[in-house]
Amino acid sequence: MSECSCYAEPNVSMMEGDSWPLLFQINVDGEPINIQDVELIEFTVDGLSKNYPGAVSYDENTKIFSFPLSQEETFKFKRQVTAQGRIKFSSDEVVGVNFGKIDINRSQSKAVI
Repeated sequence: MSECSCYAEPNVSMMEGDSWPLLFQINVDGEPINIQDVELIEFTVDGLSKNYPGAVSYDENTKIFSFPLSQEETFKFKRQVTAQGRIKFSSDEVVGVNFGKIDINRSQSKAVI
């Protein structure tokens, strides 16, 4: 298997109750992953899993995966969460990647707006 590496937005931090997507890029041998070689990618952030294809979208132009988050989901995050991915290639190989840690700032308000 070729070597997989990954990239997540640098210095990502968010506040509880934020609602915006986390952005991830996955490289194989130094190049963005060939999406045609992928059967499924499971992205997990603090135990919350979403799949590509499915809830996670992929931009063919930027080669970036977008992991959507709701206010309700981010209110459940701990102070620091880990993001990981598991890639199932068309060849049936499965490879895990670490995207690193995301700092979660506490919100004074717990209301969903």
